[in-house]
Amino acid sequence: MSLPELAAHVGTRLDLASPARSKGLSAAEVAERLRTYGPNVLSPPRRRPLYVQYLLKARTCSGAVHRRAAGWPHVWAHARRRPAPA
Repeated sequence: MSLPELAAHVGTRLDLASPARSKGLSAAEVAERLRTYGPNVLSPPRRRPLYVQYLLKARTCSGAVHRRAAGWPHVWAHARRRPAPA
């Protein structure tokens, strides 16, 4: 799509010879688009629900606990082999 076709498609007044002098949308077109589409603002990002945050936290914490606990049988086996202090 060429620039003149694009300008006609979106309804803007584009001056191809001097883009700095372009007029853009008319006030009536701006008002119509504002009524149709609403203000041009970003919506805030969606937050994760609390239950999802909890489950993710529990998953990562339980993984750390399991990894740490995996080393304990070796520690207990080593402790059982030692003679009791006299």
